[in-house]
Amino acid sequence: MALESILNHIIGNANSEAENIVKKARQETDILIAEAREKTEIRVVEFVRERTEEYEKLKQKMIVNARLEARKKILQEKQDLISRVFEQLKPELTNLNLMQDRVMFDSVQPVPAPAGLYADNLRADFEQEIADILFEDHRG
Repeated sequence: MALESILNHIIGNANSEAENIVKKARQETDILIAEAREKTEIRVVEFVRERTEEYEKLKQKMIVNARLEARKKILQEKQDLISRVFEQLKPELTNLNLMQDRVMFDSVQPVPAPAGLYADNLRADFEQEIADILFEDHRG
């Protein structure tokens, strides 16, 4: 009987030690799982933040490009309109018999002025005035 008592005592100690080992392993597992969850949450938050920043940058780039394209189209339409107006204006300037002064060494003589010169100068002034108006709010 003493042998049976010793065996029961050894088996009880082994079972107790096994339970302690299992309990400790479960605690360590719970800690590792908690740490892994925390790291994963941090990575997810960082991933979402990075993707959100990329999305915002892309969105801003698309908006800027769309505005630029719209501005180009508007400016091209305005340029086309100016061209049509000045093409119609050139013949009328030719018919005006505009005169300019020709300065000679000893005199000044009025001579017919080339209509195209006036139209080109007028066009350049007109285009500059339009550009000033269009871009005045963007000069800062």
